[in-house]
Amino acid sequence: MMFDKADSRIGIPLYRQVYSMLLQKILDCEYKSGCLLPSEKILEEQFAVSRITVRRAIDDLQKDQIVLKQPGIGTLVLDNKIPLQLSAVSGFRDENKHLSEWMTSGLISCELVTPDLKVQTYLQLSAQDKVYCLQRIRYFRGENVGFHRAYFPKNLVTVPENYFKDKNASLYDLFRSNGVIPHEADERISAILPTETIQGYLNIDSCMPVLFKERKTFSYKHIPIEFVEIYYRSDKYQYEVKILEQDSI
Repeated sequence: MMFDKADSRIGIPLYRQVYSMLLQKILDCEYKSGCLLPSEKILEEQFAVSRITVRRAIDDLQKDQIVLKQPGIGTLVLDNKIPLQLSAVSGFRDENKHLSEWMTSGLISCELVTPDLKVQTYLQLSAQDKVYCLQRIRYFRGENVGFHRAYFPKNLVTVPENYFKDKNASLYDLFRSNGVIPHEADERISAILPTETIQGYLNIDSCMPVLFKERKTFSYKHIPIEFVEIYYRSDKYQYEVKILEQDSI
């Protein structure tokens, strides 16, 4: 399959085209978990590109922990689910940066509400304080894969009219433009059975577990700026954590 080299002139270099096509084949299980990718020579001929282009695409897949290069053996497919790395404080867009060609958002609602006791407690608010409640669906290649609900205090940011109707709108960009810098977060992840509401948002049945994530995000001054509830389809996502050895004291 030959790629359109004209795309490289509009910001999509050939190695990213190869990356995208290989990733699509992996996520579609054409290349299954635990199996080897075709050799670089075969991919070079298949995509009608140079060996350097193929190698750079595979290097990026390895960097995103989708494949693992094994000298003398080949390139192993690690998994056929979307990997999410827990290594930095980031919003949904940046968390899925390596899938930006296919990831979009759909706005359900963004409205001012009186927070319940749980949200008040996590955001350290009084009963009189108002918060924005932002609800969005996450799509991967047009398929519902996640539901995202974020609460953030009204006194922190000014939300422009229709801002979140843009499918690429970023809450963290909005924070930064208002001088609010996300610095650290506490997260809790569990597997749960979906409610009827979540089933409807994700187009799944009641028997499919979902990955449920709660996150409290803080500024540099350790002021709570956001409380988030996220539901991901367990057949589409998995979390990956890098663990480093702590130096002895």
